[in-house]
Amino acid sequence: MLESIGSTLPQAVGIAASPLPVIAVIIILMAPNSRRLGILYLLGWLVGIAVATTVFSFLTRVGVDATSEDEAQPILACIKIALGLLLVWLAVRQWRKRPTPGAEPEMPSWMSRLDGLRPATTVALSFGLAANPKNLVMAATAGTVIGASRTVVGDSAWVILVFTLVAGASVALPVLASVIAPAASASALATTRTWLVANNATIMTVVFALLATQNFGDGLALL
Repeated sequence: MLESIGSTLPQAVGIAASPLPVIAVIIILMAPNSRRLGILYLLGWLVGIAVATTVFSFLTRVGVDATSEDEAQPILACIKIALGLLLVWLAVRQWRKRPTPGAEPEMPSWMSRLDGLRPATTVALSFGLAANPKNLVMAATAGTVIGASRTVVGDSAWVILVFTLVAGASVALPVLASVIAPAASASALATTRTWLVANNATIMTVVFALLATQNFGDGLALL
């Protein structure tokens, strides 16, 4: 179990480093009377990560259980290498989308409509962000590791729980800060939002490149 937790930590950190969900929750938290919406956003985010990881873990486990260990190794290697190639494509795409020096970074249009969200919409938004294609690739990588570990279901559940908590930490921190010390955290949240908006493309390029390298290494080791 500890080996699986260690193997999935890079993917969990990769999801946690995704700037857009953090920017979105900060915008929500900076609106009046937003603490309840922030908590709902966090819950939707955590559930989305857990569901995506569980689905990929289950699918991998079914495939691994249907084959012998010797037969499963090349299949898992191909999956790892394919995920690595996908992450390389995402890294290149993200790098090409970076703003030119001095230009204002463009953010998704839906972010301008975050003020005044309803509770159900807030949960749906955070769940959707957890299941966006970029995070799905990282959840798929982690789920593949968990499903291929052949651990008992109970241990896999603990690994998914730890993975979800680590991946959700970047959203949990501003929500907890706004609940514990709303006045003191307001300035820090605004500064963090500005920095994340300016460096969104660079952060994700680095994250995707590192995870792609790890997947290639794991895939080659399985061949």
